Amino acid sequence: MNKNILIVTCWFPNKENPQQGSFILDHVKSLTVTGAQCQVLYFHIIKGNKKLKLKEYRYIKEGIAVKEIVISSIFWKFIYQWPLLIKSHILQYTQKIKNENFDIVHSHAIFPAGFFGFWIAKVLQKPFVLTEHWSRASSFLRKHPLGQQGKKIYNNANALIFVSPFLKNKISPYLNTNKPIFIIPNPINGDVFNFHKKPPKDIIRYTLIAGWKKRSPKRGDIILEAFHKIMEESPFDFQINFIGDGDAIDDYKKKAAEYNLPVCFCGFKNKKQVSEHLQKSHFFIHPTEFETFGIVIYEALKTGTPVLASNIEVFKEIISDYNGKLVNNTSEDWKNAILLTKDNFYDYKKIAKAFSSAYSPFEIGHQTNQVYNLITEHD
Repeated sequence: MNKNILIVTCWFPNKENPQQGSFILDHVKSLTVTGAQCQVLYFHIIKGNKKLKLKEYRYIKEGIAVKEIVISSIFWKFIYQWPLLIKSHILQYTQKIKNENFDIVHSHAIFPAGFFGFWIAKVLQKPFVLTEHWSRASSFLRKHPLGQQGKKIYNNANALIFVSPFLKNKISPYLNTNKPIFIIPNPINGDVFNFHKKPPKDIIRYTLIAGWKKRSPKRGDIILEAFHKIMEESPFDFQINFIGDGDAIDDYKKKAAEYNLPVCFCGFKNKKQVSEHLQKSHFFIHPTEFETFGIVIYEALKTGTPVLASNIEVFKEIISDYNGKLVNNTSEDWKNAILLTKDNFYDYKKIAKAFSSAYSPFEIGHQTNQVYNLITEHD
């Protein structure tokens, strides 16, 4: 029997930031592929000009019913960090949806969406599932004043899902539960990310994709330094594409101009456009200090694009000699790794074939539905 699922999130694509939470939308779409009925409850906390204002919007996003609760306030950052301030408003809103016959409440990320979903599930008296994506969740549990309540939510959820073994291992020391724990990765659409024949390597094309923020773990600055060293020591014909936007881009542009590097700062691209960039690229570069899953790496590999990625634990099960290389995060190590790409041969078609069926929406949706069935089979 198909379930009626209420998805609770504070990350979701919006007009101001169409990249934000796109993986949440992909998860919901994977559920609908398997026949589940889903409604997204998106708590969108933003800067406002009053103490507090709540407004509800309803719309369809790529076939998914969305209720967006915009919470605007001059204290918006404080509300995001201390969601107990709006708990009464969340509970009042929950009374409005008591008759919508949801079978399960499913939150994405412990803070603050996990708090909201946990409160809502208690009022609706429905099972609560939490999927954890957040790379800083363990730091939140250790350091934030609400960390203890976060642990309580983890341990009282009817089921916990982690998007990678790495993230599960980071959170495991804080778990004291006999409830089911699962690892279900992010879905990737193989109809969008697929193999096309690569262009000639007369100009070697490198692509990077991220939200380029100054406080982000993504290290585009190291890559610019590495290419600068290459230009000074061993120049060759190349093109660098930075996809994505953020407050670090202006600094990157200045550095690229100073170094006289052939860089395209391409801005935000949708999934289809990202795939087209990858299909025309000879290498995907992913420099980061940490990662919980690395969906962009799988997207690149599905297009047959070999990956140069930072040498961190979560990538060690993905990257090997036939599909790329792991690199220590210094400009010298990145320089040396990039120089090797001039002569290294990669079988692009073989790479794409190896990852063609990985994490399909149907597969991920089916796994999630199995979780739902397990926790409701005795109801």
